[in-house]
Amino acid sequence: MSSSDYGQYPQQPPPPPQGGAPGGPSWPGNPGAPGTPSAPGGYGGYPPYSGGPDQAGPGSGGSGGGSRGVLVVVFAVIAIALAAGGLVVGLALGNGGDDTAAGTTDPETVTETVTETGEATAAPAETVTVTETADAGGKVAEGETMEVGDFSMTLISVVDNADKQIARANQFNDPPSIGQYMITKWKTTWNGDGRADITSDVRIAVIGSDGTEYLDYECGAVEPRHILGDSEVRSGGSRRYDVCFDVPKSLPGGSYTVRAVYRTDAGEELTATWER
Repeated sequence: MSSSDYGQYPQQPPPPPQGGAPGGPSWPGNPGAPGTPSAPGGYGGYPPYSGGPDQAGPGSGGSGGGSRGVLVVVFAVIAIALAAGGLVVGLALGNGGDDTAAGTTDPETVTETVTETGEATAAPAETVTVTETADAGGKVAEGETMEVGDFSMTLISVVDNADKQIARANQFNDPPSIGQYMITKWKTTWNGDGRADITSDVRIAVIGSDGTEYLDYECGAVEPRHILGDSEVRSGGSRRYDVCFDVPKSLPGGSYTVRAVYRTDAGEELTATWER
């Protein structure tokens, strides 16, 4: 057998000799036949046929199974080596180049730009409108009439010491708290349209020589001729009434003035003054 033919198995093994080789053992019948033992090691000492189309080999224990096992081991070793190499590279990349601790970031630097626009602009000053008190007709003597807005007011007379009159006017009146009672007697006419309330629309005060004012609502006593509950008048209507004041006892002995003040719907105050 030539070297090129070595290891080549025939497609179909030839039938064994029936009588056996001269001087050798006799193998009756066909190998593998019932009751006939097979020759050890296969035909002619060769291993059993494992190739050829559509013919199964001798099983997993043959030479083909061993090759596959070797390949599996080789591939496993390669895979382990690659995995180990990748782990080493990953650790090297993760630890190299940046010494900053994980999770630590540099503080953000914020640069604020301030643009100067020159001097600060002052807030506009609040505008307050002040209406000066106007004198309705100067100063007049007791008994004269003055126009105070749409009212015509006449100071009829003044009672400097009116303690007895106040005491008789109402039993519940208290004695004066400052010094003594003073009563001013008035006649007032409404010249405007509609209705007006004398006691709420016109305020009256007595002013001492030192500038101290004593106001009508500070008296608190009921006058002999009061208009409580009857102070509203129609256009052209008039009322006669008393207005009391609680003043020092020294006030009637000196000079003082009586002032009537009327506030218009526009907020302007009109005054009239009577001298004593």
